[in-house]
Amino acid sequence: MRKKYLLNSPETPGAGIARRVFSSPPLEIPLSRSEDRFECIQLEEPELVFGGNHRCVDPRTGLAAFGPYSDASGGSRNELRIGIVGTGEAIETAAAWLQKISKPVEQDPNVDCILHPSFPGLNSGEPFSVDVVMQPSWRRSIDARELRLAEDCGNSAAKLGILRELFGAEVRALSNLEIPPNVVICAAPARVERSLLQAACGQSLPVEIIREDKWPETDAVREDEATEAWNFSVRLLHKAGLTLWRVADAAGDACFAGVSFYREPESSSPQAWRSFAHVVTDLGQGCFLRGEVIRGETDAEMQETPHLDEGQAARLMGRVLEFYEKIAGRLPRKVVVHKSLPFSEAERLGIQDSLRGIERQALVSVRESRMFFLRSGRQPVFRGAAIPFGEKLGLVYLSGFIPFLHNSFGKQVPLPFEIAENWGSLTFQQAAADLLRLTKLSWSTSAFCSEVPATLDFPKQAREVLGILGEKDVALDDRYCL
Repeated sequence: MRKKYLLNSPETPGAGIARRVFSSPPLEIPLSRSEDRFECIQLEEPELVFGGNHRCVDPRTGLAAFGPYSDASGGSRNELRIGIVGTGEAIETAAAWLQKISKPVEQDPNVDCILHPSFPGLNSGEPFSVDVVMQPSWRRSIDARELRLAEDCGNSAAKLGILRELFGAEVRALSNLEIPPNVVICAAPARVERSLLQAACGQSLPVEIIREDKWPETDAVREDEATEAWNFSVRLLHKAGLTLWRVADAAGDACFAGVSFYREPESSSPQAWRSFAHVVTDLGQGCFLRGEVIRGETDAEMQETPHLDEGQAARLMGRVLEFYEKIAGRLPRKVVVHKSLPFSEAERLGIQDSLRGIERQALVSVRESRMFFLRSGRQPVFRGAAIPFGEKLGLVYLSGFIPFLHNSFGKQVPLPFEIAENWGSLTFQQAAADLLRLTKLSWSTSAFCSEVPATLDFPKQAREVLGILGEKDVALDDRYCL
């Protein structure tokens, strides 16, 4: 690196003092001269299938051009029956928002027009071809004074009881109608926790929660109106049972499960953890399965990395296979288990024992790497770039520059995910391709992809709802907690 010394401007104090600046050649020059070499491969962007079996890599573009893939019942006409529960004012606000997004919502001129396209409108016309039905009998008003009691209540158990009487009872009543809505919008104050409200409604009907002071609900920085309409509509249609898109090469015989842990909320012991699995099929169905309690003798044993014993791992994986067999009518031919922590030997033995007889199987530990790479030019590394470390392990970029969007997705400097363990029959490239496909199966957003695979996306509210429900509900369809 060369050093240059320049004089300051004559008008500035200390003008006669030389100032030092650094000048160096572009970074790619010394990198190209390095003796270290590694192979980099580019994985293909997974294509998605939409209406009429048309293909596209981007959800919004595909939906706008071709419409949803199909509805769950296989009928030729999609119907979105929406119920609304809230105060009288909140019901009117929700109905007004639905009326607004039934028409096209133009893109914001201040945002990137490719990343944030206009919304075409959720109605019976193209592209969605969905009849949005809102009958007066599906609107259930609750007392604003009683809702304030729940809002001001500091005891979680008592608040849950109030919410069950207010929202839960109305949602259950709607589910018992001869023709019920297939999704219910619950409008609640910001101080009412989403997880408590979702638990209060149980699994009577899928609910979409909207804050009275935040239309629609979002946990991130507020998006432009067209993007909010896209995301809100995707969540509603998924919760109503429609299949919006499918990954093009999905064979219908693969099951993916992400295993994680959360603190037991009702336990006074800091050594108590609960395991759970987020199960995703290659056709896009998802479910959260509650596992067993894990206890340690000391804080040190359980503070950082809780692990299942062999029996617990086998039983949790048994539940995963039961879930798949229930929805598919047969056992999967391929099972991949993901963890963000290393597998203990007991976990590995227990899971592998449960998977005996499964044709293709793998246990893959995945973590975001602190190592990152640069490429020539001003754009980040391509999404889908993969760097193998031998046949089984390596790095893969799940975010980065996307040619279809002419832009990058995700963090400013995207970090790759590292496949640190890969036990089983999959090669690194096959395991990496699975991760890339699973970023296209998040139903909480209409974005090009999610930043993490669906199996490793553990929504806070899902953990909390499982904890609140306790042993009564060990399986939670993802439509009830997104």
